[in-house]
Amino acid sequence: MRELRAYAAREDYRVVEEAIDDGHSGADPHRPGLRRVMELAEGGGIDVVLAKKRNRLFRSRLYRLLWDQDLGELGVKLIALDDTGNRFGDAMQDEFAEWEREEIARRTQDGLLEKCRGGLVIKRKRAAYGYRASEDGNALEVSEPEMEVVCRIFRSVAEGTAVRSVRRSLERDGIPAPSGIGRWNQTTIRNIIGSELYVPHTYDEVAMLVEPGVAARLDRGSVYGLWTWNTRKTTRRKVWDEAAGESRSATTMLRVPRKSGSSCRCPTPACRERSCRRRGRASKTTPASRRGRPSASGNSPKVFCAAESAGTP
Repeated sequence: MRELRAYAAREDYRVVEEAIDDGHSGADPHRPGLRRVMELAEGGGIDVVLAKKRNRLFRSRLYRLLWDQDLGELGVKLIALDDTGNRFGDAMQDEFAEWEREEIARRTQDGLLEKCRGGLVIKRKRAAYGYRASEDGNALEVSEPEMEVVCRIFRSVAEGTAVRSVRRSLERDGIPAPSGIGRWNQTTIRNIIGSELYVPHTYDEVAMLVEPGVAARLDRGSVYGLWTWNTRKTTRRKVWDEAAGESRSATTMLRVPRKSGSSCRCPTPACRERSCRRRGRASKTTPASRRGRPSASGNSPKVFCAAESAGTP
């Protein structure tokens, strides 16, 4: 801020307001500081917006062009201390900032992939239902209360109960959904039934899918769930919520094939239920749209809850 204040003093600008967007990505055009800039511009309260560097304003060439146009129509100019004063030079800086952001994201993804290949899970904001993160965040541990609910779901479906009835039963008993609220979603239940995380895998099955060093740490007599990473394409974007006066994340999950070697699986403890045995891998042979539903012939999906809880690798 010191350099910006000095520049404003030299140019005889009167500073109306200062904004710092700590913790927000430069790729987010809805972050609070930019929203405040637009509010002041629309109200006629400013003529110039100062930034120390061009990439502090945006790390997207497209957003920069759009904001230049919108603010220009309001008589407001964006100025950065590292502006070249040349249209092509400034465009090159914007392109480099966007490329650098993409490279940082790519290197981060590569690092996470190597971590997963080493048998460590990637810590997320919330662990998968039925589990909790270990103290160091590198493994999953069974959360007994939630895992009992998981096994209840498997037992109910194995007995021929429809997914809709399972949902109603959980809500009737006041069992919170994975989101923390009382209402369950049928898609959530189907995802649990079809997830590799809950389907037990033998040592031989797991050894074919993980690195040799990870397989060497496993118990040959135990069964494991498989925590998967980067098997689905995830698109996140910021959407401005006018009612709340803030931006929120909108996430889209797409099941699309990944390039070979860009995804991985990590062995985790398995469910501990003895009463429900599976005779076939329904989750791997049944389309996702029918997982957890009785088949046309009236037979229920064949499911299993493993008896043992395998040790964390």
